[in-house]
Amino acid sequence: MTTIAYDGKTVSVDLQMTDGSNKFKYRKVFNITTEIVGIIAGDVNKCSKLIKRIVDKYTVDEFENEEDDELDEATVLLYNKKTSKLYHVDLKDLSEVEMPAGYTCGSGAQGASVALLLGLQSQEAVKYASKVDIFTGLGILTLCGDNEAVIDL
Repeated sequence: MTTIAYDGKTVSVDLQMTDGSNKFKYRKVFNITTEIVGIIAGDVNKCSKLIKRIVDKYTVDEFENEEDDELDEATVLLYNKKTSKLYHVDLKDLSEVEMPAGYTCGSGAQGASVALLLGLQSQEAVKYASKVDIFTGLGILTLCGDNEAVIDL
């Protein structure tokens, strides 16, 4: 699973991918354009399929609007490095909805939400979530505009 937290300026995501009882590091952030990155939560194969559709939308200005119930298990967020805004992508038509500061998702979302409500930044929120959610961990990648930082847990 995944934990993603957004504090209105920075967005952080843990690096743990879990397959059964196996845990491994996985970068869940993908370049879409020079200004936009995609962040995934959910099944990697389903998210990869969705990322490909989003890249097609941004680079070729077209995409296949296919009905795929399996994509319901995938979440893709877009972070605009220029504006520091975060958007949730609708799985059917790839429309985007701006997310408010304090947004969290994934298996550790409740822990991260509490941390954000207490005034912590996104990286600290994901770190806190890693202490209460067994599916969150192995490091944190934080985006702040054009900058990114990775810390180990």
